Amino acid sequence: PQGGGQPVMQGQQRPPTVTGLAPQIASNLAANTTVANQDWEQTYKDAKDAQPRIAIFQNIKKLAPEAFTGVGGERKKLAAGILNAAGIDAYTAENTATDELAKNTRLLALAGGNTDAARAMAEIANPSNKMTLSAIKEVSDQMIGQERLREKRAEYLGQFRNDPVKYQEKSQLFNQVADPRIFQEMSPEQVAKLKASMSKKDIEEMTKKIQTAKMLGIIR
Repeated sequence: PQGGGQPVMQGQQRPPTVTGLAPQIASNLAANTTVANQDWEQTYKDAKDAQPRIAIFQNIKKLAPEAFTGVGGERKKLAAGILNAAGIDAYTAENTATDELAKNTRLLALAGGNTDAARAMAEIANPSNKMTLSAIKEVSDQMIGQERLREKRAEYLGQFRNDPVKYQEKSQLFNQVADPRIFQEMSPEQVAKLKASMSKKDIEEMTKKIQTAKMLGIIR
């Protein structure tokens, strides 16, 4: 043998030299990495924006009782708070129909792209509209649940940030429990009301989601 290498016996073949990954494997790895990076970039941005938005909805819940028990100006104060958060001036809201206001891209962005939530937010943000106190709180709680879902997604997937294959695997697992209602603050009365509105199958599916989320360590 030369150079200190191991001798090769007669009839024995040298093991093949590994010079790199097979093209197909390298291509798949690159694709997985790209998908994981893009998903994480959006996940991180959503989580970063979640806390300020949660504060907005908590403030709406705080102002809502005053809007119903105080003078008429309190309702306008509540509406102005929502409009300011969405970057819409109060004059625009007072001179725009609720349906048109609900289509406003800034209000839609505040509602996370959920058109139903945006419509509800538009009703709250329009001082001339009538909306019950419980409805305002319910919408706010739903929005907080959506934002906390975004935070939990980043918290869970951040552990696998440096492993693109495992990241995608865990992302699919998280998607199985990605229901904002799991992360929504609800009183016992609200839980009872939610259950009453659900079918037996829906309750079973929700129970399974909660159990899976606990197993994954997403919730306690």
